[in-house]
Amino acid sequence: MKVLSVVLPIRCSADKDYLVQRLDSSLASFGRYDDVECVVVDSASPAPYAAAIRRACQRDRCVWVADPEPQQPFAPGSVRNAGADRASGEHILFFDVDLWCDDDFVGHVMRWAEEAQAPEAFLPIPCLFLTEAGTQRRRPLDDYLRSALAGENDWVQHVGHSAVVVHRKHFLKLGGYRAEYRGHGCEDFDLLHRLVSFHPMGKRAADYYTDHKTRFPGDYRGFRAYFAYYSLPHLFDGPYTAHQWHPRPLTRPYYRRRLENEQLLQQAMRAHDADDGVWSAERPPELPPIAEVIADLQSKHGFPVDAYPGLFRWRDGVELPPHTVRSKLRKLYLQPAAFFRDSRNPLVRGLRHLFGAEDRS
Repeated sequence: MKVLSVVLPIRCSADKDYLVQRLDSSLASFGRYDDVECVVVDSASPAPYAAAIRRACQRDRCVWVADPEPQQPFAPGSVRNAGADRASGEHILFFDVDLWCDDDFVGHVMRWAEEAQAPEAFLPIPCLFLTEAGTQRRRPLDDYLRSALAGENDWVQHVGHSAVVVHRKHFLKLGGYRAEYRGHGCEDFDLLHRLVSFHPMGKRAADYYTDHKTRFPGDYRGFRAYFAYYSLPHLFDGPYTAHQWHPRPLTRPYYRRRLENEQLLQQAMRAHDADDGVWSAERPPELPPIAEVIADLQSKHGFPVDAYPGLFRWRDGVELPPHTVRSKLRKLYLQPAAFFRDSRNPLVRGLRHLFGAEDRS
């Protein structure tokens, strides 16, 4: 019997005390399976939260680990590495405590693990990022998916990726997550880049290194589009998860590191690709446009794009969600160059040269 190790990093504090309850819920969900172990890595949570986390781990097939090198701000990648070092399973699922899944999730993951032959194979898992209202009242996961596909915005903010399953030995061979990423963002993209480089699905487009941010997967470009070829089919066939809403105050250093992390990502991807043997299995032709792939997937699963436009745009008549305005202000504060470059207002966009935001690939 193969064992799946679920690694859950956490750092709890007074302004994030909800994480203990979310951790407990995840442990209860995974704890129903004899072939699943949970490895909880606490990265310097202050008392009494550290004690509450240890109590939550006092159950069968659950291991508590103290982060040996906690960083400031919180560095989820390095914390996950500590969990991978302690894991005993052949495969590792990296699963954040803000996520939740349905009763079919573990079955999907275990079937994939049983069928996966190549050690380089990996399972990227798509995610529905919920609104505050969508988080407050738990619904069946399929209801959220149908709402997102319909182009509604009251329950789901956007579709992205969350968890990933890897062969433990291959993950360690790759060097795990890069510990240099501290704070919010990019450590997942960095790992996915290295994973796909040894397990390419097809030839990359010329704009592969472009980091084009967009709410709608149908508009993906660059490496985000390439990663979506791997993950989006699971949105329809499973497994997929939901990410529960939580505040993201700009006063928290964790959220102010995004720009530095994005610069590190660009440097790390190119440095990795300079090594011999990387992308050696990459073969032409280039993959079809991601919009075509999504449309085909939706049609195949009974969600034609004309009736379910949510991966391309909001449904007609949907009002701009309040959080969108806040997101634009966040972007202006955290990423002023990208804010001006991506603006649809030509007068605003014309200011981009003042922030070094000229178009690049």
